[in-house]
Amino acid sequence: MLKIFAYPIAWLFRIYLNIRHKLFDQGTIKSVKFTNVVTICVGNLTVGGTGKTPFTEMLIGSLMGNHKVAVLSRGYGRRSKGFIEVTSRSSYKQVGDEPKQMKLKFPDVPMFVCEKRVDGVNRIMELYPDTDIILLDDAFQHRYIDPTVNILLVDYNRPVFEDDLLPVGSLRDLPSQLPRAHFVCVTKCSPTITPIDMRVMKNGLRLFPYQGLFFTRMVSGSPIPVFPDEAMLSILPNGQNVLAMAAIGNPAPFIEGLETTYKIVDQMLLRDHHPYNVNDMYKIEERLESLPDDTVIIVTEKDAVKLTGRNRIPLNIRKRLYYVSVNISFTADTKENFLKQLDSYVRKNQTDSLLYTK
Repeated sequence: MLKIFAYPIAWLFRIYLNIRHKLFDQGTIKSVKFTNVVTICVGNLTVGGTGKTPFTEMLIGSLMGNHKVAVLSRGYGRRSKGFIEVTSRSSYKQVGDEPKQMKLKFPDVPMFVCEKRVDGVNRIMELYPDTDIILLDDAFQHRYIDPTVNILLVDYNRPVFEDDLLPVGSLRDLPSQLPRAHFVCVTKCSPTITPIDMRVMKNGLRLFPYQGLFFTRMVSGSPIPVFPDEAMLSILPNGQNVLAMAAIGNPAPFIEGLETTYKIVDQMLLRDHHPYNVNDMYKIEERLESLPDDTVIIVTEKDAVKLTGRNRIPLNIRKRLYYVSVNISFTADTKENFLKQLDSYVRKNQTDSLLYTK
């Protein structure tokens, strides 16, 4: 019955997106091309769950050694507005959970949130004029900035060419926008992905020769106690009873990753960016009462950022609370090739900028 309403809404959404993109393509709505700094956009066409945050973290770690890098995000889910610099002491409610997570990992890298990305880039260059690369987190649809490099992430398990627009499917933008990407990185691939599997994906995407295609997978680290001084165990043994809890866009890979090592006795899955509150603590304690005494709670790194308030979390939960970090791994050792190609875009832009300013 709901599909009767969903398809007309998706049809209207398609019309809106087509008109919007045409206005940008024709220049009726202006896109700003920055010549004084390299802008690298990391985005997707679907609603959440493609791995933008770990991919952005990979870029930060790879680029910060040779460049002055800054990060600009919208700060989805924050309760504030405007341009804010993220610090290690910022509340996730003020700056968003993902920017806070990245800042904790890279405390020396300037990070900011701003819903108006053009204003955000200009403010960053005022505050940190030596910045030569700004990573734009989740800005593929924004289009008010014409980035130096567009990196589009596609979930291997939800290929865009088999999906539909919201609310019928999970697409928030048109697959016809794929040609704007300089790189298309397929994420969340199986460790056993074959060359034939890659060929099927490549044929479905129908990319142009100028677009680089790379395949990646998520690699989870070992669980780390959120409160090390109160943890039941410093290291979790194989087969440990686990309550898996996540508030992310696509929790399936997170669950599947845990199942390879631990025994999941219960799951608590919440909507993406869910802000944990006192009622959630009550619900968790109720769940634990019916589970084995040695059950621990494993969450994602993004969830852990929102679960560090020691005074607001009961001891029974604190001592059981662990998180896993996620890293990006390129298939067939292609990361070096990806970074080499990315560097060529950066160098060309810097050369063009020097010529432009003379």
